Amino acid sequence: MFQTKDTSSTFIIFSLLLAASLDQSYAAAPRKKLQAALERTAESNLLPWTQRQQAGRSPFTTADVDAMWAKHNRSAVRFFLRNGEWTMNGSADWYPGLQRSLQGRGGEVHELLIDLHAKMGLPDGLDLVWNLYDIPLIPATSQAYQQPPLFSMCSREGYADVPGISGGAFLFRFPTFNRSEVLARHPWKTRSNKAFWRGSPTGGNFSLDTWRDHVTFHLDTWPQYRRPQLVNLSQQHPDLLDAKFPSCVQCAPGVFEQMQKQLGQPEKVEWPSPDDLMSHKYIVDLDGNGWTERFLGQLAQQTAILKRHR
Repeated sequence: MFQTKDTSSTFIIFSLLLAASLDQSYAAAPRKKLQAALERTAESNLLPWTQRQQAGRSPFTTADVDAMWAKHNRSAVRFFLRNGEWTMNGSADWYPGLQRSLQGRGGEVHELLIDLHAKMGLPDGLDLVWNLYDIPLIPATSQAYQQPPLFSMCSREGYADVPGISGGAFLFRFPTFNRSEVLARHPWKTRSNKAFWRGSPTGGNFSLDTWRDHVTFHLDTWPQYRRPQLVNLSQQHPDLLDAKFPSCVQCAPGVFEQMQKQLGQPEKVEWPSPDDLMSHKYIVDLDGNGWTERFLGQLAQQTAILKRHR
């Protein structure tokens, strides 16, 4: 990942800082418990590299990171911390059609790293590769731990990718609010019985030529298009469900306006405030291709989360 005589301990320090940053993102979350849980997770994820260090193996070098970058640069970015400044390098080899998405995700992680360094300080010389794709890339074989760790937007059992903090989750912050006061304004019995959801379409790049196929024709066969399906259901059963798109990511110009008309949405839909969320008993949470960034914050709102497991 970077040149240092204490590679594994620096990995852990770096991940703990990421964990601490996520803890700061949600004012309603129990700070100490969340931080402790995230620290345990970081230590567990990095244990193979810690054991490698303890076995006396040579530290990783820039050449090792170069090799990882060359292998995974179709869906990743590379970050350098030099003289107190973070630099993000994209790739001319990014997958066709995903450039807009990867650039956006990389920018979010970049903001996270800049914020972390400003608040807490990070060791100069950091050099890491961050996979921005919706799937992990490195199977958890013994060979996987003889190379620098690959940070990824998500990971799963059987893979060695280290799940980094999502930049979007870090940036998705409510304005400062008094949780007790908001809860007092919305006792459970007075809350709406409608299920509530706000989010954006997901599943790929929506163009003027293809978006209708995504929204109308593949709802049952492609799980990543369940969000448009949910909004359609809201139009059919407005007494049970309030689901809308406030914005559209990965959309070409003009697509969202057409989508709003087909789905019967008003032109302006606001993202929910804490009061909006806590005025409902039931909050729907739907993954995109790989995860949902709002889930942790929603768990802190004292609502019943309707979460579909794929």
